Amino acid sequence: MSSSQRAESGHAFFKKFVSKNNSLVDFMIQFGRGLVRQRHEELMADHKDVIEKPKLRINHDFLEQMVDIYTNEIYYKFEAEVCDSFNYKLQFVRETDNQSVYQIQRKKLAKSKVREIVYDKDLDLVSCSCKKSESAGIPCTHIISYLMKIDAEILPDKYILKRWTRAKNKKDRRCHGCGKVGQSHDKRNCPALTNLFSTSGDTNLQEGNESSSEDVDLFED
Repeated sequence: MSSSQRAESGHAFFKKFVSKNNSLVDFMIQFGRGLVRQRHEELMADHKDVIEKPKLRINHDFLEQMVDIYTNEIYYKFEAEVCDSFNYKLQFVRETDNQSVYQIQRKKLAKSKVREIVYDKDLDLVSCSCKKSESAGIPCTHIISYLMKIDAEILPDKYILKRWTRAKNKKDRRCHGCGKVGQSHDKRNCPALTNLFSTSGDTNLQEGNESSSEDVDLFED
């Protein structure tokens, strides 16, 4: 589901630049422009994550923790889930040797859909029948409600998807010049390439000077 959503998002973006009426040449030109725009928007989002910190709508331990961990875009989605979690009530259903099962439903709405929360004792992990956590990559409102019910003070690491964090985004950034991961530069300003071209230029200049000296010696003879 997650892969399909990313593909659909990509299709929607590039439809702004290309159409079925484009010739092959026009398609390549427009597609290239789309890639440039996409890269620009990614750089702007990265820059915004570095210099701007979201303001908390409410004071809550989870939000105070994740505002420094999630990227801005993901933080706002998580914040919405946390705020909505106060509208739900949790009810214990049954317990087995390795599971505790709860039902969760929106307050004041008797006909609202009932979800099932399962706590796996062996894995020390909570899952929800809505499956939103698996598709969105952040804990759903129902799981957050459960964690609040058991008085969790912080969001456990197992519920934090690394690809949505600021540190992961920086760590994953690869320079296609030197091939190193976790760099602040890219191919356009890669020190390794700059040094290579600089060294190459100095060598060529030196060889040129040596050739010139040899020519002068020949004329002097």
